[in-house]
Amino acid sequence: MDILRLTSGDRVVCVPVDAVGEVIERPVVTRVPTLHTPTLGLIVVRGNIVPLYSIGALMSDPRAEQSGDIAYAVTFTTDVGVVAVAADEQPGLSGDAAPSGGAVAGS
Repeated sequence: MDILRLTSGDRVVCVPVDAVGEVIERPVVTRVPTLHTPTLGLIVVRGNIVPLYSIGALMSDPRAEQSGDIAYAVTFTTDVGVVAVAADEQPGLSGDAAPSGGAVAGS
């Protein structure tokens, strides 16, 4: 199974490629003051408003405060609709195993 490696801070998460909708470079993020961690803001994907989440905050990392520009957003379709997570580096394909210290989601 091919997996996509996502990096956010010192967190690495791997997800099956077939779970990924798309990768968006430099998404325009609308910050919403009343939203709290793990939600970083909202992005528009193909005309739809999509929540953007912090990988670290979703993994209960107290240091996961992300500010400034988001390098990449990776979308997924869930039972409740499309969501996105922020990544610091360009997501890359990996082999059949998660990198050391990484987590495989959705497998």
